[in-house]
Amino acid sequence: MKKKNKYIIYAFFVFILSLLCLFYIFAKGVNINVFPSEASSEAEISLKGGISFSFKNRFIVLPGEKTLTVKAKGYFQEEKKINVFSNMLIDVNLKELPGEVTFNISPEEGSFLYIDDKKIIDADIPISLKAGLHRIKVKNPKYLKYEDEVLVKGKGINQIKSINLEPNWSNVMFRSVQEKQEVYINDEFLGFTPLNEELTAGTYKISFRKKGFKESTLVKQIDKGKEIEIISEPLELVGANVSFISFPGDAKVYVDNEYRGNTPLNTVLEVNEDKEIKVSKDGFLPYSVNRRFLSNTSEEIKFKLDPIYGKVIFKGEEGAEVFLNKQKIGDIPLTISLQTIKQKISIKKKGYRTQVKEIFPSKEEESVVYANLVDEETARYEESPKSYTNKAGITLRLLLPGKFSMGSSRSEKGQRANEIIKQVSLTKPFYISDHEITNNQYLLFSKKDSLGRDIQANNLPVTNISWQEAAFFCNWLSKNEKLQPFYMTSNGKVTGFNLNSEGYRMPTEAEWSWTARKSTKSRELLKYPWGKEFKIDCETGNYGSKCDGYLELSPVRSFNSNSLRIFDLGGNVSEMVNDFYVLEDLGDKILTDPIGKQYGRTHVVRGSNYKSSSVSELRLTYRDSSSGPDDLIGFRIGRWLIGKE
Repeated sequence: MKKKNKYIIYAFFVFILSLLCLFYIFAKGVNINVFPSEASSEAEISLKGGISFSFKNRFIVLPGEKTLTVKAKGYFQEEKKINVFSNMLIDVNLKELPGEVTFNISPEEGSFLYIDDKKIIDADIPISLKAGLHRIKVKNPKYLKYEDEVLVKGKGINQIKSINLEPNWSNVMFRSVQEKQEVYINDEFLGFTPLNEELTAGTYKISFRKKGFKESTLVKQIDKGKEIEIISEPLELVGANVSFISFPGDAKVYVDNEYRGNTPLNTVLEVNEDKEIKVSKDGFLPYSVNRRFLSNTSEEIKFKLDPIYGKVIFKGEEGAEVFLNKQKIGDIPLTISLQTIKQKISIKKKGYRTQVKEIFPSKEEESVVYANLVDEETARYEESPKSYTNKAGITLRLLLPGKFSMGSSRSEKGQRANEIIKQVSLTKPFYISDHEITNNQYLLFSKKDSLGRDIQANNLPVTNISWQEAAFFCNWLSKNEKLQPFYMTSNGKVTGFNLNSEGYRMPTEAEWSWTARKSTKSRELLKYPWGKEFKIDCETGNYGSKCDGYLELSPVRSFNSNSLRIFDLGGNVSEMVNDFYVLEDLGDKILTDPIGKQYGRTHVVRGSNYKSSSVSELRLTYRDSSSGPDDLIGFRIGRWLIGKE
């Protein structure tokens, strides 16, 4: 067997050697010369079409049609078909790429670039030019003509040519003793004095004109690069100088239906002909008179305008105060006469958003103004964002208040004795964070928990935080956003609440309960995070059922939110709220925006956690108390839209 394998190997080598010999017998040599010489050393040469061997620019190939490709930096690629039938020498002449020139012209506005007498449309982009010398010109009406040459290197090289144009203008200031003389340059209107204008160098005919006065003309040579002041002497009067004064002022003056200005007004009128003079002002009866004026005279005409009044009736919110230009004019219901001009009215009442209206009383018919005041909280709710993310990366959502029964009846399965039913009326819109405060967010405030242990950077709910530390975190957030802190402190302890504050705090027990149990899909309050029946929905939270995929804590927002778009109100961690823990039966008494007592030993804890699995714990009415840090308890934050009082 070994002997047979040996013969096979010998036969293979003989076959390969035969092929090489045949290739050597029939192969032809092809030499490629690349021009110009500076491109030859860096040229990339390929010859495709069958088996070939290459040595730099020499190829050994079998006869037949081949594709020759030559590339070199700075040159166009050359590609052509060749028929190899014998040893060959092929010359390849590469064509040089054009160069690119970027022209930086200052100033760019109004400047036009010409290259070899051809106007360039897009002068702000690189321009492709053949290698060699090119003539360039730049023209700008206000600058000296620029001419130069640029040597383009070619070979795809990008060059930058900076051109700074030399100004060919001067700043000319036109002044006059008389106000608003008309300035004409070469009989073209330029403007009214006082006037500053940039004029290119040259000779100009400058005229000053004013109605009722004789024209003044001069010829002026303007040189470049100077500050020039041209002052017109008082023009010779050829009409009548008339002053119009009205009471009140700022009335419009028309002469023969031509508007001349507002009072007080000095103007020159044509003489020896009748002039119709009209004076008008909104809210006043118009005044008119016909007059004739004499040449080279001065006259003062005074007018007293009589106001026009219209009847205005104010209806709506009784007792609301009505102000006109910050002066109180009465209480609603109110009937009053006001001048027939645009009037700015303010309607105010304590606890309501001030209403500002612009009215136009009419002489012909009475005007009725309705005061539809909206309470301040409703107004703030309408104009406030329905959600926002604060500087700590916490997203809060704005919720509308409502009335509900907090707690559960004794007949409810799993009910605990501390779930006393209370009638609650929430009247104040409030923000609440859409998830529990995370370790990442708390780390911005403190690197340690209340037990002195390092806090790990992650999106798990922060735990082992005391109620006091949670309150200090809320105050820190408030100060960072320039909000008045909610918690009053002294010597490192919370001593009370600032009920006028709009700053951050923990949600009240009533707010937490309303947020957890309210459903936009049903009029009834929810019993469990997922609905009414005790059938655990592992899509709604991290519970002790273990069907949710987490053995312990889960990152916030890992599960579906409730219908108010709030996450983790059930499962994950239980949550501290603002209220001190108390047991009291208030009967049918309605609690309005309760915040709990401002003293006590323990605080209310609401909601289940990742160890909760019983009917009692998973209910949204479940409540507990806490006196210190706990690895099963976290917190979320909230704030009123407007302070309580």
